[in-house]
Amino acid sequence: MSLSVLSLLPFFIFYLPIQYWIGSKGISGLILTGILLCAPILFRIQKRWKKESFPPLIVSPGILISYWSLFVFTEGIFYTTTALDSFFLGDFDYTAQTRMIVPTIDGKFFQTQYYGPNENANFLSHHMTPGILLLTPFPILFGSELGFGIGIFFFASITIPLLYYYLRTCSVSKELSLCASLLWSGSSSFYRLNHSLHFEVLVPLLCLCALIGIQRQKFWITSISLCFFLGIKEDLSIYLAAIAIVLIPTDKKRHKEWIFVFI
Repeated sequence: MSLSVLSLLPFFIFYLPIQYWIGSKGISGLILTGILLCAPILFRIQKRWKKESFPPLIVSPGILISYWSLFVFTEGIFYTTTALDSFFLGDFDYTAQTRMIVPTIDGKFFQTQYYGPNENANFLSHHMTPGILLLTPFPILFGSELGFGIGIFFFASITIPLLYYYLRTCSVSKELSLCASLLWSGSSSFYRLNHSLHFEVLVPLLCLCALIGIQRQKFWITSISLCFFLGIKEDLSIYLAAIAIVLIPTDKKRHKEWIFVFI
């Protein structure tokens, strides 16, 4: 099933970029409201075109998702490149994480002097985050400075099609799945998560992978995703156990999967 691209043009061309780069405070909030009001107007124009036998403009949801995922990834590379040319990265943990990953490439896992005076000070003493190793290939491929940021925005961008795919596996319609994915990708929380240039960007990605494994009842997907997911933050196991407690008695079809998650 295809969707009319005409009524989505204001959302894609104006709303998402403004929300993504500027936010919704002040005058930009009024601009965003006006842009959203354009969608029903264009929808009425489209219906009139149908009555006059004009061919409708249609596009697959997959193309829209791919377009915005590429936009997020490309913008992230430019953002990281610009930040590297300034002192802006000093406000984040970017330097600390990069200085930990570089020795890891040489086989000195998690060693960094950024969080301790000892020669073999360990990053895990500050954050129990072995899952950060998922970002290691990117400094190898693209260099230690820019590679970490590329990895951050790569994993951020693929959460968008993953969210769409997960909603579709839950029997959510294409229209609602597309809207939910685009609203997530254009939200200020998504923007802040990515542009903090922090390993926590892996949390939504691995959470979605685990949920997809549970939904499809694929034990290997669930187990691998959980291993990396629980290795991102120390407190994630508490939240996951709380969700599992609720869903063990309610989700009868996936009763065993949620028991496994809780254990």
